[in-house]
Amino acid sequence: MTASAPATSATPLRAAENWLYKLALFIACVAIAGMVLLTFIDVLGRQFLSAVPGANEIIYMLLGTAFYAGMSPVERHNSHILVGILVERYPPLWQKVEAVVTRMVSSLSMVLIAWLIVNQAGKLTASRTITEFLGVPIGYLVYLMGGLAAIATIWAITGPRNAAGGHGAK
Repeated sequence: MTASAPATSATPLRAAENWLYKLALFIACVAIAGMVLLTFIDVLGRQFLSAVPGANEIIYMLLGTAFYAGMSPVERHNSHILVGILVERYPPLWQKVEAVVTRMVSSLSMVLIAWLIVNQAGKLTASRTITEFLGVPIGYLVYLMGGLAAIATIWAITGPRNAAGGHGAK
C-alpha cells in the first residue's frame, strides 16, 4: 500500500476564492482607470469646450465601486494601515489575544458593513431611487458594492494569505 499524495491547495473552493479575488481586482482596476480617464477628459473639456455631462455622478459611482472592490486585496493580504504603538510592548500572550480579538472585531465589522450595504441597496431599488442628472438607478450599483464588500468579508473571516497563497501573515 502506498502513501497518498499530499493534498494540494487547488480545491474547487480555493479556485472559487481566487476567481472572486481576481474579479474584485479587475473591477477595482477598471473603476480607478475609468475615474482617471473621465476626470482627465472632464478637466480638459472644461478648459476648451464644456464639461462632460454627468461626470461627477459617474465618478462618485466609480469611486464607491473602487473602494469596495479594493477591500478584497487589503483583507486578503492584511494590508491595513496599522499603528502599533502599544501592541509591540505587550507580552507575547497579550499580543496573541489582541490579534484574535482584532480579527474577530474586523470580521464582524465586515459582515455588518456588507449586510448594511445590501439592505440599503434593497431600499434604494424598491424606491426606484435614481441619480439626479443622469437618472441612473442607484440600487443596483449599491448591490454591486455590497457584493464586493461580501467578497472582502471572506478574507476578513478566514485571515490573510501569504505570497504563496497559504494562511498567515505576509
